[in-house]
Amino acid sequence: MQKDFSGAYAIYGAYLDDAVAPVAGDTKVAFRLTGAAAKDMFDAIGPDMRDGCPDLQIRIRNRDMLLCRHRPKDGYRCDFGFDLSTGLSIGGAVGGAVCGE
Repeated sequence: MQKDFSGAYAIYGAYLDDAVAPVAGDTKVAFRLTGAAAKDMFDAIGPDMRDGCPDLQIRIRNRDMLLCRHRPKDGYRCDFGFDLSTGLSIGGAVGGAVCGE
């Protein structure tokens, strides 16, 4: 069943943590879903990663390039992305950003 969702996206070139304007041959998209869609994804891909974050209240689950987390203070979030030049799945989160803000 299809449902609406909340989220954000960014189209960029180079690397997500040091993004530049996209150009032909170097265009990527990163998606961040939150709310019910992120919770549904989080629940579907379990179990939690062992030793995912130093803060044990932050729960991390991932499958290949799909990364989801639950943090009590702000709920569920899932990050993923695609290289639009190749169509390949890429990560959509920056390094330690998963455990931090």
